[in-house]
Amino acid sequence: MSSEKTMNDYEKKALNEVLMLGVTINNPVIVQAALEQDADPDYREREDHDFYRSRQKGLTPLMIAAYQGPQALKTVSILLAAGANAQAFTKEGDDVLMFAASGCARSLNFDQDATPLIDALVHAGANPKTKLANGHTCLLGTLNEYDGLVSTSAFTALLAHGADPDASNGNGSLIDQLKWKIEHTRSDRKPFELCLQLAQQAIDKGRLPKRQPKMIIRIPGMKM
Repeated sequence: MSSEKTMNDYEKKALNEVLMLGVTINNPVIVQAALEQDADPDYREREDHDFYRSRQKGLTPLMIAAYQGPQALKTVSILLAAGANAQAFTKEGDDVLMFAASGCARSLNFDQDATPLIDALVHAGANPKTKLANGHTCLLGTLNEYDGLVSTSAFTALLAHGADPDASNGNGSLIDQLKWKIEHTRSDRKPFELCLQLAQQAIDKGRLPKRQPKMIIRIPGMKM
């Protein structure tokens, strides 16, 4: 009994590692085959990964796939269909949408349409309003700090799903960061200008309902 259980555990671990390999190289065929053999769609990798902002443990297949941006939509869809948790967090607090947003802004993805990817994750339960302790959000994640790029399609899709355009992190507010990008970028400023316009419009629109008209109470005999 014990030897059989140990063998099954090894087989399960090996199968899950095949799944992680499939998502890492973005191979939907491998991912589908592993899942059909009962690989765990929410398997947590114990090794460190440094392809996302900092070295992290406990990444799920969906997080790794989402980080690869629009090109991994089919892999993401397969994982979601298998029941992968779109609301999963790392120990550091990053969620699937943060991985997707950051991945969409990478140099090989930023000009691809990220709308279907963002839509799929949000419809599966991912929350575009999630905020880390340092203020970081998925919307801020669409600004690539290293390549000086922004995924306008991911930015627009996240705003449409209610992401906070008024968010701030250690680098300042989203508005201030966009203004800084416009002033200092060596690449095309138009994507940042578009995002700034959209963010400001969302902020203004969001604040309008909060502006209540002043109520004037007239008391008989009192001069106004």
